[in-house]
Amino acid sequence: MENLLVRTIPPSSTLEGGFIPAEHQIEPRIDLIGIPSLVRMTESNPFPYRLAKLSDANGDLQKRWRIIFYVWDTKTNQLTKKQKWIPAKFKTKPQRTSEANRLIRAINQLLAKGYHLGTTPSAKQIKPVLWTWIHAFDWVYEHREASIRKRSQQTLELVRVQLIHWLKSQDLEFITLKAATPDLCDDFMQYLRRSRKIGNTTYNNYLGFLKLNFNYLVQHQKLDFSPAKRLRPLATEEPENVNFPPGVKKLLLETYPANIRVMAQYIYYSFIRPGELRKLRVKHIKEKTIYIPGSISKNRKSAHVLISPALEKLLTELNVRSKPSEYFLISADGTPGAAQVAVNFYTRTHLAHRIRLGLAPQYTLYCWKHTGVTDTYQHTLDIEFVSRQCRHSSLDMTKRYLRGLGALQEYSAMDALPDLGL
Repeated sequence: MENLLVRTIPPSSTLEGGFIPAEHQIEPRIDLIGIPSLVRMTESNPFPYRLAKLSDANGDLQKRWRIIFYVWDTKTNQLTKKQKWIPAKFKTKPQRTSEANRLIRAINQLLAKGYHLGTTPSAKQIKPVLWTWIHAFDWVYEHREASIRKRSQQTLELVRVQLIHWLKSQDLEFITLKAATPDLCDDFMQYLRRSRKIGNTTYNNYLGFLKLNFNYLVQHQKLDFSPAKRLRPLATEEPENVNFPPGVKKLLLETYPANIRVMAQYIYYSFIRPGELRKLRVKHIKEKTIYIPGSISKNRKSAHVLISPALEKLLTELNVRSKPSEYFLISADGTPGAAQVAVNFYTRTHLAHRIRLGLAPQYTLYCWKHTGVTDTYQHTLDIEFVSRQCRHSSLDMTKRYLRGLGALQEYSAMDALPDLGL
């Protein structure tokens, strides 16, 4: 089998390396001070490496193309730049690109499996690990990515990218993880606040992700304590949520296309978020409840919401329970279907309709949930039922939500309150 890390021409750049024996596949303990953040390590390869990439001479076919990668050399205890040339027999751009992709995949697989230069040192010869702050957060991102929601992934990535930018601007790119102090964490958060011009709520969200990263490192014994632990969130005001006034609600329902009218009813009656509704399937519609699996729920907790008489009427009209169980509850035409709608399909549909009607920007599709919660509470005055239907973790959360809507009635018999009669 061809060793893709060994050049066939010319011999001056031939790579002689090896793989890590099973007895040496230990927890990474190489000294990483000064190693760029693009360095990777895996469970099967404790030696750092940088993934292969194509250098195509800016697309010039008259020049030679090559694959560049970095491999760990145990003799010098550092990364060594290596290259493999694309053979001259590949004349066209598609041919060279195809061969480059093949080589990159093969080289990266070998690197991940433990390829390195020199002999494999014993555990006693390997220096204690000193991760850089950037490398540690890269490690957290790779390990947590599959277990968090897409939007949370985006925020996690944003915090990571901003951290890299800030550390480089402060000439701290290679600072070790254990050198990350509370003061540095605070400096980074203040940088985020200034550079992105964020409000207190967004600041608190970013701080939460910073703490989560450090806590994850502590949990996996990569760090003794979190340097961000003492940082406190900023004071925030209760969010001002908006529901539809009766006139706007009536106008939308009378002018909506059929598909979005169905989506609006699902949101209004069940308080289920649009992002969750697009993932629900027919099998989740039970006799008296709708089951929301934790895998699609915002808070990752499975729960049931009651099917109201009005919602039952809608389900019956659409013959939902007679559809194949694996069908999605709502497709592009508003009925159950085999194809899942795009992430923002109904949001964009509502937006276009709102603009045509000349309604205010705050009247978003999500307002159907706020409107449903407001109307339900005003009709029942049962805050516990509203809390359960909203899938809130506490009554305090529901109270804050209703206050933000201006719907919380602190005392039902308002007319009985005293009046000086002036």
